[in-house]
Amino acid sequence: MSYYLDFMEEYEVIDKSGKKGFIALPFTADTETSHTPLNTGEEAEELNPFLKEKGKVFEYLQHTKIIIPWHVKMNTEWHEIAFLFNKCRIRWGREGSTIEEVYEYIRYIGLPDVINDIDMMQNIYEWLLQYLQEIPQKVDINQLEGVKAWVYQWAFCFKAGKHFSMTYAGRTARELVILFKDISDKCEDIARKRSKEKLLKHYKGNTDKGKYNASNPSKSALEKCEYHITAVIYYMNLGYDYEYLFQFIREYFDEGEEFFMDAHHPLFVRFGNIELRDAYLYFNEGLEKVTNKYKVDHPKAVGLVDYDKIVFPDDPLTKEDWIYQYFDVLGLQEAILKDYEVYGYNIITCPYTNTGRVRYALRNIYLQDPDNRLNFIHTYTDGLTQHLLRMAFQGGYTHGNRTYKNRIIDDNTKIL
Repeated sequence: MSYYLDFMEEYEVIDKSGKKGFIALPFTADTETSHTPLNTGEEAEELNPFLKEKGKVFEYLQHTKIIIPWHVKMNTEWHEIAFLFNKCRIRWGREGSTIEEVYEYIRYIGLPDVINDIDMMQNIYEWLLQYLQEIPQKVDINQLEGVKAWVYQWAFCFKAGKHFSMTYAGRTARELVILFKDISDKCEDIARKRSKEKLLKHYKGNTDKGKYNASNPSKSALEKCEYHITAVIYYMNLGYDYEYLFQFIREYFDEGEEFFMDAHHPLFVRFGNIELRDAYLYFNEGLEKVTNKYKVDHPKAVGLVDYDKIVFPDDPLTKEDWIYQYFDVLGLQEAILKDYEVYGYNIITCPYTNTGRVRYALRNIYLQDPDNRLNFIHTYTDGLTQHLLRMAFQGGYTHGNRTYKNRIIDDNTKIL
């Protein structure tokens, strides 16, 4: 339960609309990972002897997109299978290899002979469960693909201070996601209290009748007084850390919202009452430069730890390991708050990226003169011109319509 986070109720909430607000203080988090190429040499066999035959099959499944017919989803425990596939990073879709092709390829490891794809899918599912139980505890699922890596340490900063800070720390990715869950639940509790206050105002709760109605609200009143609070958590290079967290986020949260600028660079990730943002995209600089630029109390402790040392989650950590980890999250929050102060931002008005600062500044300049709006109204394109422009540039942010590449269009009406 999130009772240990009751101190969050004292944090300021900035209202974005009548139904949505953000905790004013930006939180920060960071994970430390260790990695080693487990699929080569004697070291691989020593750390994980299962990466011979069974490991090869597992990697094959991870790199193969499987076509799952509708009748298979209807006649198997598909929800459990899909959950396990997500956990193991096994993909499926409308294109790829059929279940029969996949089963035939991996049948040599001891799978029984079956003739229908429903039994094949069930056998693959049961084999995955058995395989995951056989993996040594020190070897995480993340170690079973390419360069093997795992989380061995993390820290989370609620509030940084020169003499007092509020932080949490742990050793595994699951522990961090559980903290996310508790923070999300606490945000829900705070939002529920705000909704109750709005209901009392709606029903004029200073009277006995108003208090009664507020305790038995109508559906329309509930919708009108509904409130949602989000906690923003910054990561320096979110794309890297998210690789280790997403499988646990899917386990503890319902499906959320993601926006990726490319395959490995999310602009934000939203789930529950949590929003993850990338501090590197916000600053366009690494943590060392940012903390030195703003002369924070906790600069990045460069060189304090051995980056090449292999560390597991149950290995003991030194004082230097923890100083390095804590300074990362403390210094990042201090830098963000100082940046907010310099540019006049808050958790709502700040841009997601460094290039957004220019758009934000231009917008403020534009809004200072009311004539700018009038000029726009008198010069904006008419409906036909706007339609032609949209047709010419549909399909991307910057490039034109490929259908008309290297062509001069004499009669524009032909593209209507």
